[in-house]
Amino acid sequence: MKKIVTLSCLMMAMTAMGQNFTQNLDTSVRPGDDFFQYAAGGWMKAHPLDAEHTNNGAFTDLYEESQKQIQELILQYANAPQEQGTLGQKIGSLYRLMMDSVRLNREGWTPLKPTLEKIAAVKDRREYQLVTAQLDRKGENTLMFGVGVGADMRNAKMNLVSIGQGGLGLGTKDYYLNDDEQTKRIREAYRTYMTNLFEMVGNDEAVAKKKMEAVMAIETRIAKASKSRVELRDIDANYHKMTYAQLVTDYPGIDWGNMFLMGGFPAFDLVDVGQPEAIHEVEKILAETALDDLKAYAEIKVIAGASSQLSDAFRAEAVRLSSVMSGTQ
Repeated sequence: MKKIVTLSCLMMAMTAMGQNFTQNLDTSVRPGDDFFQYAAGGWMKAHPLDAEHTNNGAFTDLYEESQKQIQELILQYANAPQEQGTLGQKIGSLYRLMMDSVRLNREGWTPLKPTLEKIAAVKDRREYQLVTAQLDRKGENTLMFGVGVGADMRNAKMNLVSIGQGGLGLGTKDYYLNDDEQTKRIREAYRTYMTNLFEMVGNDEAVAKKKMEAVMAIETRIAKASKSRVELRDIDANYHKMTYAQLVTDYPGIDWGNMFLMGGFPAFDLVDVGQPEAIHEVEKILAETALDDLKAYAEIKVIAGASSQLSDAFRAEAVRLSSVMSGTQ
């Protein structure tokens, strides 16, 4: 009996899938002329893009639904009294704080002043590494590489400290090195974005452009030494396990001791350096680049990281760059 029921359910599911499949077709088109339109034309017609989204599909619907559920949960905490100190009270208070656009617009970039002043006060390269490590722990992403802890790719039973390429505001090396028209538009939009952000925190136009060029020079150097997305798929080529002592010896240009201390890492023996070329390039950048240019790099990470959480003007800059990168502008 159980086998019969299972088989019946399977047949019903296959029938439903078949019905949905035929609805996705565009039978007005011959498969040999345009197979994509034939196979997906019906679905695309039934699921058009709107002004809000750059794509559509089951995962987009799933994301939107999950966002609605999260919002409903947050609003329960925000709209009802919560016991002081509880997680619900903290969530609700943070939500109301971030939704207070009047206050955000009134404050402008004031919330960033203490952090930017701390960067400006850095006196030498050693202090620069210390300060950026402190800020990175707070989520400012001021380091020129990535660091974290995850499963050892060669021994999933243990976790391993991992260090890898990073530090690129545009995410991947191609945006800095490719010369197709779309990439050039993205690069130019990024330059405008950074220049505007520097001006919005009190720099005049000349200084803002100088700082932007400094950041572009640093990130382009990192990009040239970084691996492409395809190259990053090669596990063997992106796995270099070593002792902590070897890390300090082979990469002496980075203050690992203070960086891990500021990051809250406990003592550990082993570490994986995923992309040695990029880390060596960071060593050179820290040694060769003018201190003011290094400060500009840290500053833009702080400003850009907060741009979506500040006033309408800052959020508008973030949206403009995102629109160019997504191809919607």
